[in-house]
Amino acid sequence: MEKEVAKVKLKEELRNELATKEDIALVRQEIKTVRQEIETVRQELKGEIKALEKELKGEIKALEWKMKFWIVIVIFLIIFTNKETIEFFLRLIGFLK
Repeated sequence: MEKEVAKVKLKEELRNELATKEDIALVRQEIKTVRQEIETVRQELKGEIKALEKELKGEIKALEWKMKFWIVIVIFLIIFTNKETIEFFLRLIGFLK
């Protein structure tokens, strides 16, 4: 009889230590919920990244325009502050011989 009581106690302890089907189902549900949350966050991040990308492209275009403008100004200043260049252009258009 004592042996049977020990078996029953051991069986109960093992049941308490091992995961039941309900425990496994609960863990699976929690995993599914976490995956859904991850997907939601992923989609939100994709949207934010696209918005930032669009904003940066606009800023880059503005900077490109400014750079082109200043390059033209610098080239113009270099050309027209050089005496030989001025004489060359005047000869080119026929004012000087």
